Amino acid sequence: MTDWKQIVVMGGATAAALGGAMGAAYWYRTKGVNENEKEKEKERGKEDGVQDGGGKTQLITVLGLLKESMRDGEDGEKEQQKWLDVILTWVNHQAKREQMVKTGYLVPLTHLLSSRYTMKVRGEAAWCLSSFLMVPDYQSIFLDELSGLLLLLDLLYPEESSNVRGKDETAAVEHALRCLLNLSGVGANEKLLVEKGAIPILTEFLSHEDSAIVLLSVKILMNLSTLKENLLPMYEEGVLGKCIDLVAHRDETVVLRAIQICANMTDLEDEGLGPIVTWATGCVVQLLRIAGATPNHSICASCLQCLHRVLQQADKRTFLEMRKLPNSIVAMETLSRHIRSRTKLEELRLLSVNCLLVLISNDGMSTEQYSTVEDVMGTLLSDAENLALYEKAKMVLDAIAD
Repeated sequence: MTDWKQIVVMGGATAAALGGAMGAAYWYRTKGVNENEKEKEKERGKEDGVQDGGGKTQLITVLGLLKESMRDGEDGEKEQQKWLDVILTWVNHQAKREQMVKTGYLVPLTHLLSSRYTMKVRGEAAWCLSSFLMVPDYQSIFLDELSGLLLLLDLLYPEESSNVRGKDETAAVEHALRCLLNLSGVGANEKLLVEKGAIPILTEFLSHEDSAIVLLSVKILMNLSTLKENLLPMYEEGVLGKCIDLVAHRDETVVLRAIQICANMTDLEDEGLGPIVTWATGCVVQLLRIAGATPNHSICASCLQCLHRVLQQADKRTFLEMRKLPNSIVAMETLSRHIRSRTKLEELRLLSVNCLLVLISNDGMSTEQYSTVEDVMGTLLSDAENLALYEKAKMVLDAIAD
């Protein structure tokens, strides 16, 4: 007789064995799937899991991946760009920048400026760094601990002396100049920029075909010109002549910065050069020409303010040269028109009278022009509502009488 209990027990054992085997097989299969998913998740974490910039772990992960891609030099361009693009989404946030500095991002970003990498990668690294270099503490790390300035300047100098660059080179130069602009707002940094040779390349960029590069360069040079000890090296590199030309530039911001550099240059003193006679006449003519032609009040006022400073610093030889120039007629026409016009703001009339007073006091006009000046001053005295303007007009007439 069949022992059903024994069969059930044996069947149960068999089923358990089969179940165990199937369970084990299932566990191994799912373990493999889970491991594959983990690998896939890890790859996704590399690519899009870091995009939200969520936390410290992601910062460390991207930093590690960026460093890993740097081992291949130019061959790692694709990976380097991928992680730089991620970093660019973070750097505009102050809290994120602080975390990135603590994590150690400044070191690889500075190293990516070197010629070991492609120009596109170097430009994007400079783009990232320009955000960090708005902060003085980070400037110190970049300049003192990482010696980043030389790498930055090396990025600006083309391999061959040429003003023509490709798209990647132009973008890289623009980002590098933004870094220099952020650095140039601090006195100690400005001295370092001059010592390391920034002025020659910045001067060259004043003639660049790209307006953004011209604007950034003239802004940096304007910052440098605020330190008196920088004026002579700037003069020797030809900055002044370039800025006189830039007074006629199509970009208003470029014009205003160029005029300011010319004005700052009036503080230039050197026994070998003598007073500013070597350039003052050309500068005066250009300022008068633009002041007479521009409809822009800010540019006109800046030209006249700069003209007044130049005339005050010029010596007798400069005024003698001005008297010989046909452009002295332009001077009279420009200044007289601003003085006579009742539609002009009082500021322009006063600035013009100030310039005329300096010209007359230094014998900077020909004899036949004095009658014109007297006539202009008479008009001004009859309608001047500004007391200071009225008093200046009387001073001009007194100077003529003497």
